[in-house]
Parts: sequence; structure tokens; C-alpha cells
Amino acid sequence: MGFRLLCVEALALLPFAAGYLAVRGLAGDPLFGPGVGTALLLVLTGVTTAAPLIWFAAAAQRLNLSTVGLLQYLSPSCTLLLGTLVYGEPFTRFDALAFAAIWTGLALYSGDALALAWRSAPRRALTSR
Repeated sequence: MGFRLLCVEALALLPFAAGYLAVRGLAGDPLFGPGVGTALLLVLTGVTTAAPLIWFAAAAQRLNLSTVGLLQYLSPSCTLLLGTLVYGEPFTRFDALAFAAIWTGLALYSGDALALAWRSAPRRALTSR
């Protein structure tokens, strides 16, 4: 279902993109940059954008909704760590406060969900045989 939805979205945008490229081409403007190498790189960005989206849509159908939700928090956190630790982006006190609030809320939600699952799990009677 997810793959079909992405295809429908792309097909809905296709006439607008084709029209834009046609207008640019008729005006004599370069469509994808100054050279063939740049044009090839720009075309390949579509593949590198679409492939992870398709893979995520396929995986999300096979996972529990709570797992997908956790992954939605994990991805920006990994991006934050990459930006601060590898690329040297500033990490202010306000950023730390917001980050801590988000993960505290996630921990409370996850703890409550685990407690609810534990309470509602069927109990097996401890009987000796």
C-alpha cells in the first residue's frame, strides 16, 4: 500500500514538473544545471530520495505502530548527534532542555505502555505437577 501511495503522489506531481521543465526548456534555460554531470547528479537525487521512502513504507507495514513511533523519535535524535558530534553544530542549553523534554515524554509513554501490556498479559497459574 505504501509503495502505491508514493507512486500516486509522484504521478500527481508529474504534470506540474513536466510543465515547469517545458517552460524552462522553451525559454532556453538550462534544465538541470550547467553541465551533464550536474544533470546526472540531480536526476540521481530522485532515486536517493525515493528509495528510503519506499523502504520505510514497506517496513512500516510490517512493524507495530509503537515501534514505528519510536523510530520516528530515534531518527531526529541520530541526526542531532551527527550534527553536534561530527559536524560541530552548536548545541545550546535550550536545545538540551527541549531534547530532554522530548525523551522524558517518550520514556513516560513507553513506560506506561509497557506497564499496561504487563498488566493485561494473561497470567499462567503457578502449579506444581
